[in-house]
Amino acid sequence: MKEKSITTITLKKINKKSVYQYIYEHRQTAKQQIVQDLTMGLSTVSQNLNVLEAER
Repeated sequence: MKEKSITTITLKKINKKSVYQYIYEHRQTAKQQIVQDLTMGLSTVSQNLNVLEAER
C-alpha cells in the first residue's frame, strides 16, 4: 500500500488557509485565541499572520 504523506509546503498552505478562515469567521480575535482554537503553535500562527498581513 502506498502511504500518502503531507509535504511541508502543503502543510504551510493548510495552516495559512486555516488561520485566514478563522480570522474571516471571527472578525475580532486575539492571537492566543487562534492558537488555542486551531491547536497550532504560537510561532506558526505568528508566521501566518505576518504572511497574511504582507499579502493583504
